[in-house]
Amino acid sequence: MIIVAVLFIISLIAFFYLVNTVFRLQNNNFDYYVFDRVAPHITDGLTRVMLFFTFLGSRAFLFPVIIMLTVYYLFLHKETEYSIMVPVVSLGTVLVNILLKSYFSRPRPLDPLLQNIQGFSFPSGHSMSAFTFYGLLIYIAWNKINNISLKWTTIAALAFVILMIGFSRIYFRAHYATDVLAGFTIGAIWLILSIAVMRKIISFSPNQNPFTD
Repeated sequence: MIIVAVLFIISLIAFFYLVNTVFRLQNNNFDYYVFDRVAPHITDGLTRVMLFFTFLGSRAFLFPVIIMLTVYYLFLHKETEYSIMVPVVSLGTVLVNILLKSYFSRPRPLDPLLQNIQGFSFPSGHSMSAFTFYGLLIYIAWNKINNISLKWTTIAALAFVILMIGFSRIYFRAHYATDVLAGFTIGAIWLILSIAVMRKIISFSPNQNPFTD
């Protein structure tokens, strides 16, 4: 699809633009501008909301859901393709994120609102995992939900969750805004590549291909 190709190209350009801005130009103006804009809106009530969304992007939540979704498609719904795609995309995301964080080695922001935050900052693992996992759910919803209203409502809800998970990481000063944007862009790149490879592999199978539904 042309839209997917455009998204891939835009994501690739955006990721390298962020890398150039943050690491070659050492320009953090945008990051601190965003922190300054968010700070006045920090409240106890909003913090509880952000804790909920940041949990939806955590490994503690996603790993069990990935396992349950894999089991569902493997044993209950009998769709081997999705039962492979869900763990491959999700676990591959973790590996790619670890490699990128180790390569760029960007320290996290000072004075985070959350305790016990470890590791490097660029790109945001929560944001990348959110984009690939919930983005994959969007892809499945697009293929599998026939009711138009339900389809677009589901897609909009999942897209909202992705954005809120990313924002929650900025809210808690766990990541810079550029970390979150980088997580989204590299997440889009990985998701598109993963789906493309899976479709290519499945195209050689004599079984029905669910990706053409």
